Amino acid sequence: MGRTGTALACLAVMDGLPARAAIAYVRTGYHRRAVETPWQRRYIEHFAKTGDG
Repeated sequence: MGRTGTALACLAVMDGLPARAAIAYVRTGYHRRAVETPWQRRYIEHFAKTGDG
């Protein structure tokens, strides 16, 4: 859930969603607890800003 959800959210960011929307999208479509930790959320936010991990 955590790492897979993080990767899926990053793919959603690459497709044009903002970080928070990407997390919500993954939680709705994959698993409600996807992106489990604060560092995973920060990683997605960083990815959305810079385009890299």
